[in-house]
Amino acid sequence: MYKNIIFDAADTLKLQNAFELPQKAKQITEDLKAAEKKISALEGKIAANSTDEFIKNAKDHNGFKVITAELSNVAPNIARNICDVIKDKEQNAVIVFALNNDGKLTFLASCGKSAVSNGAHAGNIVRAVATVAGGNGGGKPDSAMAGGKDIEKAVEALQETFKVL
Repeated sequence: MYKNIIFDAADTLKLQNAFELPQKAKQITEDLKAAEKKISALEGKIAANSTDEFIKNAKDHNGFKVITAELSNVAPNIARNICDVIKDKEQNAVIVFALNNDGKLTFLASCGKSAVSNGAHAGNIVRAVATVAGGNGGGKPDSAMAGGKDIEKAVEALQETFKVL
């Protein structure tokens, strides 16, 4: 039985013989790691390119630069990268994203250093926002996440940001 599995694996990988399997597995693993590094670098570039538009559309509210947006099919790690780049450029930024990934609602809040010094708290903000959409969560003053249940209320929930600040 194990011989069949080994020969099938070698055949699937288009190897001349099964003895090449360990080297091919090593090569595939190395290629995968290299591809993951490239993807990570590209995600960073995407984040950097999108931040200027968010900053341009920020709303001044109670001394903060508030950025809210609903993002579809954006992974949380990419959204976090976007937040980090915005915070580097705009220290007084308060960013709240509603992420809609295949019907799953996640809220991400992030506050720059100056915003935190001036009283903004991402954990409190994201908790209040998520509550509007039937969810909950929290986190640290500079970064927090929460889940939401009612995706139809995502935009309404984002408006809660302005009530909390």
